[in-house]
Amino acid sequence: MATGTVRPMILITGASGRVGRLLERRLGEEFPDRVVAATREELDLTDLDRLTLEIERLDPSPTVTINCAASTNPAMAELTPEAALLINREGPARLARTCREIGCRIIHLSTVDVFDGRTVASHPPIVRRIPRLPSRATQGADTWESWVWVARIRIT
Repeated sequence: MATGTVRPMILITGASGRVGRLLERRLGEEFPDRVVAATREELDLTDLDRLTLEIERLDPSPTVTINCAASTNPAMAELTPEAALLINREGPARLARTCREIGCRIIHLSTVDVFDGRTVASHPPIVRRIPRLPSRATQGADTWESWVWVARIRIT
């Protein structure tokens, strides 16, 4: 790394999932001692008040947050839509709001169940680039809404 280059401090949520584990390993190799990989037990997106407190107490503060946390079981999302909504929409929205408050960038990952290559013209420019898959599944709808909420929070 070049002299004087600022090294990122990276927070990964959902670190016990496949994508989270992979990112932790790869980014940890690239940025030793600069990655905090939080499992649900350590940083629960469904506990909205604690989520903000836990992020604010990190020292140093993250400069980039990669959100890998989500409810990825469509059957469970259909059975408990409120819980799926909390982790797939409300949690990422609070995470994005907290990141904005501390000056941290956010990368919000999603499943392939939401996107099909078509655009949606009724949302802000960043969201227009996020095509929506026509799905009646609760998980797909919640995941789509999480993208909209995260994008709106980061734009405002």
